[in-house]
Amino acid sequence: MIEEQVFAVVPTTLRMWWLNLIFAGIIGLLLATLFFVRHLTASVSQATFAVGSGALTIRAWPYGRTIPLADLDLAAARVVDPATDPEARLSWKRNGVNLGVLRAGWWKIKGGGKGLVFLTAPGEAVYVPTRQGYVFMATVADPRGFLEALRREGAALPPVRENI
Repeated sequence: MIEEQVFAVVPTTLRMWWLNLIFAGIIGLLLATLFFVRHLTASVSQATFAVGSGALTIRAWPYGRTIPLADLDLAAARVVDPATDPEARLSWKRNGVNLGVLRAGWWKIKGGGKGLVFLTAPGEAVYVPTRQGYVFMATVADPRGFLEALRREGAALPPVRENI
């Protein structure tokens, strides 16, 4: 019987460092994306809304902003249930988060127009139209108290003159 003979492949001159670099880049990009999504989700789910100094201040990266109370239509502001109110139902996400009950960012509203939304739980939410062409909608711990604070602060402002 003949003994087994083993023949090795001729070593390549091809260098594989570039393949390792591509894999490291892909892993780095995936990790950066995961951290970005985690930070975005944490930020919008812990948003705060401050009423004072003639403005509503939204603290939620990257959707935070300060809206002058004069730009809010406080007469049309109300408490709604976005699941049942046809004017407040969300249509589709334009730029934001949609993870179960957490819906935040810019959304198309079925009643027409767009909305800056911070919905973190089912049930009641504040619905505040703005004169900037969008609706602000959020679930807050005390929606009626929030609207009361907006209206109280808004009543202290000088009346808005409309340009005719």
